[in-house]
Amino acid sequence: MVGLKARTELVLALLITESEFISSLLTQKIREIERGEEERMAWIWLEAALPLGIIAGMLCVMGNAQYFIHKSYHGRPKHIGNDMWDVAMERRDKKLFENLSSSD
Repeated sequence: MVGLKARTELVLALLITESEFISSLLTQKIREIERGEEERMAWIWLEAALPLGIIAGMLCVMGNAQYFIHKSYHGRPKHIGNDMWDVAMERRDKKLFENLSSSD
């Protein structure tokens, strides 16, 4: 009988240590998975920054292209905020300078 009791206690001790071992393995695996997710999440901002950079770059290219096309066609940069009065004054000034240069 003593042998049976000793065997039962030994089996119980082995089961307890085995369950603790499995528990520690599971805990370790969970930590590894969480660490991997944290490492992947650390670079997730790059998924948004890349398209934003491409869009911003294309906007800059289009704006500069518009500027240089306008400058090559008109010979000067575009005057921002031109209204009808400004256009009329530019025409008047152009006529005045033409008249002034032709009278010389």
